[in-house]
Amino acid sequence: MSERGQMQNRSTKPVKESSEPGSVHREQQTQPKMTAGDRLEKNTHLATQLKGLFPPGTDLQLASSGFKNLGQFVAAAHVSKNLGIPFDQLKSRMLGISTTAGASGDSPVSLGKAIKELRPEVDATSEVKKAERQAKEEIKQSESELTKVEESR
Repeated sequence: MSERGQMQNRSTKPVKESSEPGSVHREQQTQPKMTAGDRLEKNTHLATQLKGLFPPGTDLQLASSGFKNLGQFVAAAHVSKNLGIPFDQLKSRMLGISTTAGASGDSPVSLGKAIKELRPEVDATSEVKKAERQAKEEIKQSESELTKVEESR
């Protein structure tokens, strides 16, 4: 504690102290996690690159909605393009969204399991690795481009 009785915080995040006397419980306040759509909105370079993986006119904000993170979305987009699997079919399997009107949702599955269900003849493991590598490289490259643009301002 400091001389004024305030708790010291080594983190850069703001700290909220408990209101109970004698309590040492602290909660770190965190900013809401950015969705894949939020990151695409900020990173227009990546959004432009990804548009080439989808049919013309595809709304990337809508396409990316529901994915856990940007990497998962970009990897699914690459699998769709690489294997000719319609993106909406991959997305519905991965997110557990039923494609039948009025039916309840299915259980979400991994990208690999979705590939096995939709293209059982391919090596799903190697396709997932390939798509994840493509996604990682594409995100990294676009973020470095974004940094260059921001630094030049």
